[in-house]
Amino acid sequence: MKGNGKTTKLINEIRRARPKYRAVFCFDPKHQVSTALGLPLAKSRSELVDQIRAVAANKSKWVCWSPIQLFPTDYTKGCDFFCNIVYDLVRSADSRFPKAIFIDEMGEFVPVTNIQKYRGVMAIFNSGRVYHLHNYFSAQQYREFHNKLRFNKTKLFAFKHDNADSVKMLTDDCGIALDQLKNLKRGECVTWGN
Repeated sequence: MKGNGKTTKLINEIRRARPKYRAVFCFDPKHQVSTALGLPLAKSRSELVDQIRAVAANKSKWVCWSPIQLFPTDYTKGCDFFCNIVYDLVRSADSRFPKAIFIDEMGEFVPVTNIQKYRGVMAIFNSGRVYHLHNYFSAQQYREFHNKLRFNKTKLFAFKHDNADSVKMLTDDCGIALDQLKNLKRGECVTWGN
């Protein structure tokens, strides 16, 4: 459901990430993260390279990028491009230090039905943890993501739902009480996982 607070929750998670992570990567096509947090937003290739160099040199911990200039009509390619860059960067960096990537509304940018064809996205899902890269994604179709991604997610924030399949997954697979889900107000969520 739209309008239940997924983006707000993700932005709050990013706020909490500031002291925890040495590098934080945000895919921000709608410019909501950069606006809410007052972060500089890279739009061009040179701005992206500058932010990456600053992170690599420990002069900054933020890379916040929008595909609006490099991929104006294909944010899916932009998301995969960004994930490839992040994955390559964390592989070459000192892997002992924790890093995080944030993508809001993942389902809008990466079709879950054929997610395996996106090399960068899959590299982050399958191997990111090896390099201490923590993944934070919001999506409306989390059950599909959960199943397609080999149960790699570690924490789920469930907001109010009106989709019967989603409610069934949350109650049956995650053990979240049905009355808990039904009584959620706008912006409230229940959590499941580590």
